[in-house]
Amino acid sequence: MGFIKTTSKVIAIKAFLNEWLKDPTFYCGNCLTKFNPNFHVIESCCETPAFGRNIDHTRLVIKDNLRMKKDLLNETGATSKGVMRLGVNIPPQLYYDLERYFKAHGEKFLADNKELREFMKAFPMFCIPNKI
Repeated sequence: MGFIKTTSKVIAIKAFLNEWLKDPTFYCGNCLTKFNPNFHVIESCCETPAFGRNIDHTRLVIKDNLRMKKDLLNETGATSKGVMRLGVNIPPQLYYDLERYFKAHGEKFLADNKELREFMKAFPMFCIPNKI
């Protein structure tokens, strides 16, 4: 994948995501095993296989995030006692691929809370709370 040079992680993530969504590889969204057409129903990759492409898994995560947003007790995503807060939910394969991509460039995917907030604002489809 070829990307433009930038100092903005958000721009780099957007470029990466656009290319990543085009990948036609079928894999299980639960255990990340690549699809094998020789699998039988009985000897599947995991207990609950969910095969699809990157775009399919991303759509499911976005739908799940919208459902979670509707079920929040408050707009920050905190529990009723304020003990825990929901943050982001992205497909596991996307997370692993972004980690590898940034590691290859000598950086961490989300190095601190500031970068996490920037990510949440730039990609609201992966952000669970309504208010950051």
